[in-house]
Amino acid sequence: MTIQNFDKFVDKTLVKQGKETFEKGKVSSLEELEDGLWVASVEGATTYEVEILLYKNTIRETSCSCEHKKKGVCSHMVAAFFAIEAKKQQEATKGKQGVKGKKDNLKTLLEKISRTELEEFIKIYITKNKVFKSDFELYFIDKNENNDFEKKIAEIIEQSIKPRYRGGEPQNLPDLNKEIKKHLKTINTYIGNSNYRDAFIFAKCLFVKLHEIIVKSSYLINTFINNTNKVLDIIIFLAEDERVPLSLKEVLFPFILEQIVKNAELYEDYYDNKLPQTGRKLSITLQKEEDYLQAIDKVLDKNKILGSIRRFYTIEKIKLLSQLGKQKEVDKVIGKNIAHPFFRRMKVDMLIERKDYKAAKTCLKEGITELKQRFGTENIVREWEELLLQIAKEEGDFDTMQEYYKKFAFYGDGDSQYYDHWRSTYTAEEWEKVIGEEIKKQETYYKEQKKRLSAYRNVAAISPILFLIYQKEDMHEALWEKVKSTDIPTTLHYLNYLKKYYAIEIMDKLCKEVIDFAENANYRIEYERIASYIRKMLDDASEEKEKIIKLVEKLKQRNKKRYSFVQILNEIIIEYKI
Repeated sequence: MTIQNFDKFVDKTLVKQGKETFEKGKVSSLEELEDGLWVASVEGATTYEVEILLYKNTIRETSCSCEHKKKGVCSHMVAAFFAIEAKKQQEATKGKQGVKGKKDNLKTLLEKISRTELEEFIKIYITKNKVFKSDFELYFIDKNENNDFEKKIAEIIEQSIKPRYRGGEPQNLPDLNKEIKKHLKTINTYIGNSNYRDAFIFAKCLFVKLHEIIVKSSYLINTFINNTNKVLDIIIFLAEDERVPLSLKEVLFPFILEQIVKNAELYEDYYDNKLPQTGRKLSITLQKEEDYLQAIDKVLDKNKILGSIRRFYTIEKIKLLSQLGKQKEVDKVIGKNIAHPFFRRMKVDMLIERKDYKAAKTCLKEGITELKQRFGTENIVREWEELLLQIAKEEGDFDTMQEYYKKFAFYGDGDSQYYDHWRSTYTAEEWEKVIGEEIKKQETYYKEQKKRLSAYRNVAAISPILFLIYQKEDMHEALWEKVKSTDIPTTLHYLNYLKKYYAIEIMDKLCKEVIDFAENANYRIEYERIASYIRKMLDDASEEKEKIIKLVEKLKQRNKKRYSFVQILNEIIIEYKI
């Protein structure tokens, strides 16, 4: 969808509403902030802020502050589409001569105006327009020696933002973002001139104000948050760049700590936790690690710091203590947080690195016991049990290796690789006895299951573990005897193995059952399932292609009025060139 043909893709009602809004002049503050990024304000029940990202006129992303979007597009966006298209057409028709003429006219006008007239105009306009006043003062701030720079900067920022921010909510985000970009340009000019002190003061004041808006506002477009991040990146640059004097970093460091303590819970959501990491690095540079640790402790003492935020700051503390070589304190912090699986795993990794396998095993087993009492921790338990297996391999503990190889071999529907590892821990004579006992155990369970199922419905019993053992021990007769009474998916699962012994029987079974299933299929999802069965047959038994082709043709013939089913079958014919 492009800015020229969007009306072909958007609901006609929305196009009509958006066009009316545009034609009534309700789209304002339209501007291309960056290459392809357009912003605008659209009047409706209230003023809505719209963002549109274009790439060579193709509409890539859109957003609007309204709550009535339809499939990602609303009438306010459509109005903005029309406005952008109109502006692009207007710019395309402008001649270079016209532009040059305007520049010449302005130059001629300035030459005709006297210094006194220009000064009088500036004095009058400054009293009428606060934004112009702040821009003027900012541009010539280095000429005024009789002011408190930080106080003046704060006033200028306030004057430029206040008209666009009332009642705790931004009133005109596009204009607000324009002002922020002006300020960013000024800050970067200071940095380009190696005026790091003023760059920091300006960035500090601007970040504090923008962050205040983020905290109080219920809605903000991404451009505003991205611009705030750019201000923060400047502060981080000043904290980390080698060209910035240490004396300035000494001033910058307390500000960073103050922001961390005040806004810890917000840095993850809006700023990717960049500032705390910079604070840790700077504390080492300035040899003020204790100050940083005290700030982290203040954060962790807050009751509202929970979950991933608490984990992040705890990790920050551990990282700094580790860099300082304070291992006892690291152990103490981890021990205090050992109930969290992340920190228990951290302790285990440290113990394994020290080759203290006994303590690592104890720590893991205690953790597994605790986790089994919680819901949804199965994956972590499995991961830790695999760690116990790795430790057993390091120690040559065959009993534990056999225990976990068997457990993982029989996990879920069975694991062939772990089964092979389990078998490799026994001699041939030992294995014959072990697997014989296991088969008896699994067959007893299978018979009980079959009896239980047949008592109230005609369902075939399936035992993935017993079937895996039959397959791995090449007991094909026992496997086929049980598989031939199962459903299509189970039969297909063992097709690749059983076709070596029962090619005709297993293919006949599958073809008959697929046709029977198709007889009662009425929905596309069922047709797709049948197609997946046929694909599996072609993949695992390609030598039976002729028989499968006949199956597909028979299905097409019997279901010729089911157009979507026939279409799906034709896709298989094309895909497999049959």
